[in-house]
Amino acid sequence: MPLPIIIGKWAILYLKGIEEDLKNIPPDTDLNESLLRNCRSARVDCHREVARILIELGRHHAARSHCEQVVDFSPNKHSYYQMGVVFFHINELKKALSFFEKAKAECGGIDTSITRYLRQCEQLIEAEESNKSPPDPRNVPQDRTDRSFSM
Repeated sequence: MPLPIIIGKWAILYLKGIEEDLKNIPPDTDLNESLLRNCRSARVDCHREVARILIELGRHHAARSHCEQVVDFSPNKHSYYQMGVVFFHINELKKALSFFEKAKAECGGIDTSITRYLRQCEQLIEAEESNKSPPDPRNVPQDRTDRSFSM
C-alpha cells in the first residue's frame, strides 16, 4: 500500500479517536484550555493531511469536507489554496477564484502556482460567460507534480 494512503488512513483513525474522545467528555468537565487547543490543532492537522492526500489522488469531492474543516478552524494561505484546488477541479470556478484570491492576498501575490490557477479560473469563467470554447484545462499544473507551493 502506498505511503500516502497509509498516512491518510492513520489520520482518519486518529481524527475519529479525537472526535470520540471530545464527544465523551461530560459538559460540566473543566478542561485545561491548552488541552482543548492541542486537540483542535491535531484535528485540523488530520483534516489537512487527509485533504492533501485526497487531492493528490484526484478525489476532489471527497477532499471538500476536509478542506472546509481546515478553512473553518485555520484560515490561511495553505487552506485557501487547497480549497481553491478542490473547487477548481469540481468545476465551481467562481468559488475557486475567490479562494485563490484569498490565498494570493495572504502570501503577497508572489506564489506562481496560485497565480496560474487564478489566471486559469479567470479564463474559464470568461469563456463560460461568453460561450467560447474554454482553454485547455491540461495547462493547469497537476497537484502531484507541482511542488512550487509547499504545504
